[in-house]
Amino acid sequence: MTGEKPGTVGPDGYSLDIAHTTEPGYAERQDDLIFDYQTNVALYPQFQDYVRQYQPENLAAWGKNDPSFIYPGAPRS
Repeated sequence: MTGEKPGTVGPDGYSLDIAHTTEPGYAERQDDLIFDYQTNVALYPQFQDYVRQYQPENLAAWGKNDPSFIYPGAPRS
C-alpha cells in the first residue's frame, strides 16, 4: 500500500486533478510528460554536480521503493 491513510487528505487536490483530466489535450500532455522523464535520468549527473557545488540548504531525496521516482536518482556518487 502507498499513499496516505484514507480520510487524512482533503479532497481539493485530487478533485482538481480529476477535473483537469476532462480538459482538451490532457492525454497528450501526460504522454509528453511521461516521455520527458527519460531526459531526467540522463541529467542526474548534472543535478548531482550542482548540489555538490552549491550545497543547497535543503535537499529532498526518495527511497528505493518510491513508486514515482526511480532509485538511481537518489544515491550520492
